[in-house]
Amino acid sequence: MPAALRTAWYAPCGLLGHMLQALALVGLLVALLPRPALAQGVEIELLLAVDSSSSIDRDEFDQQMRGLAEAFRSPLVGAAITALGEGGVAVALMQWAGRNQQILAAEWRVLRTAEDAKAFADYLDATPRFIEGGSTAIGEALREAAASLSSNAYLGRRLVVDISGDGVNNEGAKPAGWRDRLVAAGVTINALVILNEDPSLPEFFSAEVIGGHGAFVLTAADYAAYGAAIEHKLLQELGPPQFVGDPGPQRPDPAGSGG
Repeated sequence: MPAALRTAWYAPCGLLGHMLQALALVGLLVALLPRPALAQGVEIELLLAVDSSSSIDRDEFDQQMRGLAEAFRSPLVGAAITALGEGGVAVALMQWAGRNQQILAAEWRVLRTAEDAKAFADYLDATPRFIEGGSTAIGEALREAAASLSSNAYLGRRLVVDISGDGVNNEGAKPAGWRDRLVAAGVTINALVILNEDPSLPEFFSAEVIGGHGAFVLTAADYAAYGAAIEHKLLQELGPPQFVGDPGPQRPDPAGSGG
């Protein structure tokens, strides 16, 4: 199966299912952590998580993807990536919806220059929608984000999950539990909230989803405003860290405590 079509592995329901999943992820981490020589150091690992649930129609999804592509073509974003130096930013894009509906639609790659960013923008333009509807399982999206950050080939000085959505969690694990696990591993979770359906969403994302050093919520009034908002968000995430000290490269541990 093509790598871009790799889906999140199925998690059995209930307490036993969570225990089995935790044990499997511990095994994954044990296999990965002893091999730092095989991991490439980067300044930032940035996972872009794009909502593909039933509340997002085809035009709205296309606006998200076009907005992301145009943001990576922005001279300001290109300059911010170049300013990171030789380490650059390792970036990937995940589409997500309900339980067991997460797909890494753009595999991890390193961007070091504005030209790299434009090439990534071209790739995003050509990336189809792999998930056509489903519930809004934000906690499950964070679970898959933890697995993706743990299993990629990079070691970032900063680890960031950039999640966008237009609804509250309505299926699967509660976001706060997985948020806390990621934050405990040194990951920052930021959110871009689209307000076209629920103007109270920023409060939910602030309380239940974002976390970590310098975490923030940005809003877009609708999908037409998504492009400008995601460019601003990327500039904040690619800029200097908003905390004192260097937490060092860490791996998120999805087997930790949480909901």
